Amino acid sequence: MALGVSKKEFQQLDEFPKLTQEIVKLAGTFVQRVQANLDAMGKISTGAISDGIAVGEVEQDGSSLKISVGYPEGAPASVYWDFVNKGVRGAESGQPSQSPYAFKESKSKGSKNPLAKFSPPPVMVEAIYGWMQTNRIAARKETQTRNLSSLQRKRARITQISQDSANRDLAYLIARSIKRRGLPYTGYVDKAVEETFGPDAIAKVAEALGVDVTVAITEANTSPRP
Repeated sequence: MALGVSKKEFQQLDEFPKLTQEIVKLAGTFVQRVQANLDAMGKISTGAISDGIAVGEVEQDGSSLKISVGYPEGAPASVYWDFVNKGVRGAESGQPSQSPYAFKESKSKGSKNPLAKFSPPPVMVEAIYGWMQTNRIAARKETQTRNLSSLQRKRARITQISQDSANRDLAYLIARSIKRRGLPYTGYVDKAVEETFGPDAIAKVAEALGVDVTVAITEANTSPRP
């Protein structure tokens, strides 16, 4: 679980060149801003999309330094984080229109149900069902036993469904609604990129590089000559 860069890690960074320190600090700040955006938007459910983002090791490739930050391959959120970030256009609404992703209508040949074309895939229903369990959301069941209306008696005679079945039905309806209306844009990653890697960050990196160059020149001029 990555929660940015701790004070202890900052102290350990003192042993590294200034440029390396600055790159690691920026990566940690980015992670913290991603998590803060998710928290502010109320988008944290299981924690996978917040805790799953991680900072890799600083790598040197020739004269270049790089650090990886994001969702590692194989992490649960690695397959869907950008849907939450960019949003997904609804099959009926077409919103959010700027999203590069879109739900497609289902093939509903022979079906008389006008909503059949918005039937969500099982994996989406299962994901919603899991979210409901995590957040303790349950479908309401009819518990009244006295003074039942004719419609209530008819429903009671037709079927007796379990709470689990009711929850799965609700998960299906929620998933179908999302497919019709779309998944809204949050920009929780886009905004963190803009906030973290702007002109100020470039200036800090340039300053850190300048310090390292100055140190290297000083050391070269003061080192014993053969």
